[in-house]
Amino acid sequence: MNSEAELAAMVERATAVLAVTKPSDVPRERAALDAAMDAQSRVWALVSRQHEEVWRYAALLYGRQVDELVPPLGSRLTPKRRAPS
Repeated sequence: MNSEAELAAMVERATAVLAVTKPSDVPRERAALDAAMDAQSRVWALVSRQHEEVWRYAALLYGRQVDELVPPLGSRLTPKRRAPS
């Protein structure tokens, strides 16, 4: 078993290693992440509003065909598959 002195020495070494390896910029990195998430949210809001406007204009021009011409926001267009021959 390890004595108290050995355990204290292990804790001291582990603390020294953590002090060297732990980044000191954690609060700054968190602030940068928060800013990036805020920017992403704002961009998504703008894209969403623009998509609604495009849908409205297309509805005026094409009527009931608008859903065929303007896909829902966030959907992915996939090419139609050919029937196996």
